Amino acid sequence: MYDNLKQFARNSRSFRASDVRLMYARMHNHAISPRLSPEKLLEIVNRLGFKDVRAFGDKIGLEPHIAESWARFGISHDAAMLLQALLDYRNRLNDAMQDFERNTQIPLDIFFDEHQLP
Repeated sequence: MYDNLKQFARNSRSFRASDVRLMYARMHNHAISPRLSPEKLLEIVNRLGFKDVRAFGDKIGLEPHIAESWARFGISHDAAMLLQALLDYRNRLNDAMQDFERNTQIPLDIFFDEHQLP
């Protein structure tokens, strides 16, 4: 929390009137916008290839208590948008890999698995 206050104080010197809108949007995303439910979060995490939120958190370096909180209460709207973007990227990558393999007969999925790529 102390670092957040230091960062806020440091950044407040450069605040502009237009930043008020951004601050309001951030507060709105965290306090008012609907959170992604724990069930939907687990569904996305499973589709990304993880058995649960904790395994996902371990892989991305999330502190265990945060993964536990996410699994219990879901995640904020803006974090959900980012997670959905990752899933969409992964799906596009899988489609491209399948297309590549169909045309070249070179299996990329083994390469990605061996190198622990998404």
